Amino acid sequence: MMRLFLISSVMLISACSFTDYNWQPVSYDTHVVWADDDSELAVGTTFFEERDTFLPLFDETEKRRFAYRLFLVKPDGTERRIISTFLPHQLEHLYYMKKAGYLLAESYVDMNGAKQVHAIDLQGKATLIASIPPLPDDDCGEETEIELTPRAIPSPDGQLLAHAYRSDCQKITVGFYSPVNAMLIDKQILEVPNGHYEMTWRQDNMLILAQTNLSEAWKLTPEKPPVITPAPNCFQPVTRSSKVSASGKVVRMGEKDIYISDTETQTAFGCQ
Repeated sequence: MMRLFLISSVMLISACSFTDYNWQPVSYDTHVVWADDDSELAVGTTFFEERDTFLPLFDETEKRRFAYRLFLVKPDGTERRIISTFLPHQLEHLYYMKKAGYLLAESYVDMNGAKQVHAIDLQGKATLIASIPPLPDDDCGEETEIELTPRAIPSPDGQLLAHAYRSDCQKITVGFYSPVNAMLIDKQILEVPNGHYEMTWRQDNMLILAQTNLSEAWKLTPEKPPVITPAPNCFQPVTRSSKVSASGKVVRMGEKDIYISDTETQTAFGCQ
C-alpha cells in the first residue's frame, strides 16, 4: 500500500508541475441553424475563460464568464459577418427569423434553470424579450410528476414568441410575446395531469402543448382559452428555423467547419 501511495504522489506532483492555473480565453462555434427562408445560416459562437483544476489527473477544468456572439454566413461558407455584440451567459437555442427581421437567442443564466431570451434585429441591436424563472422546488410530493423543459420558441411567421415553463406542481404557464415590440401579449396557465410535456408550433401558427406519449394535447392562441386538439405527429423541428431546411438539408457543426448533408424532407418543419 505504501508503494502505491508513493507512486500516486509522484504522479500527482509531476502532473501539477506542468499545469497552468491561469485563466485562458476560449471560443468556438457551438450553434448553427438555417434562416427561415433557407438563404443563410446563423452561427452562435461561445466564449468563456478556462483553467486547469487542482485535480489534473481527472482531466477536469474550471470555466467562467460565459458569453456568446452571433454571425451570419452563406450556406457555402462565404460572407461570414458579425450580427451581434457580445451577449451574456451560455447560448442554448438559436433561431434565425429572417423574414420577420430578427434572430432569437435563448441562454442559460444559472444552473437552477433561469434563462434569458434576446431578439437581435438585422442591424445588430439586442433586446431582452423575456426572462424565464428558475425551475420551482420539487416539493410537490411523489404523486406529482410534471416534466417540461422551459423553452422559448418563435412562431413560423416570426410574429409571436411563446415560452412555457412549469410554474407550480400541476400547472404550466405559457407566455406569448411580440419579439418585434418586446411586449407581453398574453399569459395562460394550464392545469395538467402528470406526464412529460413538449411544445411545438404548427405551420398555421398555432402553438401545441402535448404530452410526449400523445395522450393529451392543447392548441393555444393569445387571448383565447386553450382548446383540446389532436396530438402532433412530431415535436421537432419546433418552428421554421432549425437545423433542417425545407428542402431536407441538415446543417451541423463540426470541430472546424460547418457541414450540410441531405435527409428526408419529412424531417423538416411541418410534420406536426
